[in-house]
Amino acid sequence: MEAPNWAQKFDSFLDQAEDNEDKAEWQSCLKDLQEALNICDTRPIPDKEQRRQQVLMKMGGLYRRFGRYDEAVVYLNGALDADSHVTALKRAAILGELGVLYRHKNDFFRAREVFSEQYLLAKETALVAEAEMCRAVGNEAYATSQIEERIARAQALQDRLAGGDTDEKLRRRYAQAARRWETIGLDRLSLCLIAAHNFDEAVKRTQEAMTKQKGMDPTVTALSRFFHGNALWCAGQQQAAEGVWNSTTGVCSPAMGLCKEPSSEHADYLELLADAGIDFDVYDEQGFSALDYAVLSRNQTATAANKDAERMIDIIDRSLRKTLAADHERQMPQSTPQDAIQAVEAEVRQRHRQANVRRYYRNLLQEHLRPQLKNSLQYSHDCVRMLRQQYASYLDADIGRRQVFDWLYYVPYDDFRTLGHMPQPAERSVDSSRRLATRMDTSRAGGTSSADEDIFLVFFSYRWIGHNMPDDGANTQYSRMLNAVEALIFQRGLTAEHVGLWLDIACIDQEDVESRERGIDSLPMAVLQCDVMISLEDDEYYNRAWCAVEVRLMQELIGAYHKHERWSHRLLSGESTADGLLERSQEHSEVPITSLSVTVKGDLPKIDFLMRQSKLLGGP
Repeated sequence: MEAPNWAQKFDSFLDQAEDNEDKAEWQSCLKDLQEALNICDTRPIPDKEQRRQQVLMKMGGLYRRFGRYDEAVVYLNGALDADSHVTALKRAAILGELGVLYRHKNDFFRAREVFSEQYLLAKETALVAEAEMCRAVGNEAYATSQIEERIARAQALQDRLAGGDTDEKLRRRYAQAARRWETIGLDRLSLCLIAAHNFDEAVKRTQEAMTKQKGMDPTVTALSRFFHGNALWCAGQQQAAEGVWNSTTGVCSPAMGLCKEPSSEHADYLELLADAGIDFDVYDEQGFSALDYAVLSRNQTATAANKDAERMIDIIDRSLRKTLAADHERQMPQSTPQDAIQAVEAEVRQRHRQANVRRYYRNLLQEHLRPQLKNSLQYSHDCVRMLRQQYASYLDADIGRRQVFDWLYYVPYDDFRTLGHMPQPAERSVDSSRRLATRMDTSRAGGTSSADEDIFLVFFSYRWIGHNMPDDGANTQYSRMLNAVEALIFQRGLTAEHVGLWLDIACIDQEDVESRERGIDSLPMAVLQCDVMISLEDDEYYNRAWCAVEVRLMQELIGAYHKHERWSHRLLSGESTADGLLERSQEHSEVPITSLSVTVKGDLPKIDFLMRQSKLLGGP
């Protein structure tokens, strides 16, 4: 078998990362960069220092876009130190990213120092130097002459790149960047023009920036829309400004663009949008709102950037309350003022909860569980057991996480079989000594195996076929589950006492509202921690949104890591009993979100988000 060409794999991941960067698919870009960094850290490849430096620089820029500035600083400083023979131009590029970061952190003195060094390093005649000088001169200050120089350099760079004698790799790397730098320069120039009361010219320049947005990063486009609206607003054209600032669902709005990278400057701009009555209650092409982005950027440290994020969240909350109060009054005109206030506050709390859920999803799936799955490809350890331990440790470490996710529970198969019917909410064991669902024990006191080390866990994916209940009066689903598990035990050579079941009705608290929310939000994590999934398929199964999400998650896991299994249980044709055929399922079908049905309409954004996360969970 031919040994892998790790340098070639590295280049492939880096190319994919740059493609995803061009499309503003930041999560996919991060995934590719993590793969490339893993190769640098674990495999023998040529030019390791330079390659590692390249990845660390890109990751620093990416974490800046996520609003996670402290982590971005670590990556960029790591990039500066990664290669002892770093060229002046490469150092200039890293300093440019670091300077932008310091500016977002409100550390303007250090930002100016870094930009000055970047400009001095970039004073060379090569094309790459011209590109870095273009960025540096616009970064260093907001003086009109410097910004105009940046615009001129960006335009000249585009003309040079359009010539036929430019290297294709350089053209690909800098063509869109040069257009982006020109756009940002035009937007910044508008601030100088407004300060000089030259409002008409500010409108003209921002309008010019708006015409250059084809194929641009949605965040850059959103910020250009802000600056154009700002110029219109200052020129006395408030109605036109509001038209530019307001967004429809599916587009990154100016408010979202500002919230992606918190700073005192961006907080001031967001305040202007709120005062203008701009609707913040919209979602972009990723299914995120302005509140989601602000919460994603927040951390627990008392940094200036975090204070800016908190301020932006407060601004959004005030705006949301106004919007939601107006909606409530329109929909329920007979409601008392006290009832209206309570309804609005409950909705705001729910928005915050969902924003926090998304924040933790991204952190847990992409930065904790996915690396564990990647390691399983190289080592022969029991991946699923390790995932259970990783998840339990993740919750143990932070009370905030336990307020979002629930522990992993399961129903011992022997108890399920003895019960004689589908569990009811808060069902207890047959002898009533304990709750039917048992919390998975992953502790290893003194290095010994945990109490549940040998549990083979089955995730049941099925439709609720009763009236707001999982089963009908004939116990159809319960009987199918028994039939499926017995077939699995026979085919896999399992022992019944070591089989556990994950059932939503039993493993998610159906009575306490907050516990139920935690259980529902933990469902994707339960899929990861089960050895197999059994789908009780029927004619309506694939039309149910939650069933589709469960299947997609398992398909991605199987396709990427080969550590899980999915089985399908289909009723035998013409039979009225629950007897069916249990088969290993290998298909990988795409199910469009628009064709799926949900019991709760508000679940659709969550379904869409999880579908996207499932793609990122998988990997090459």
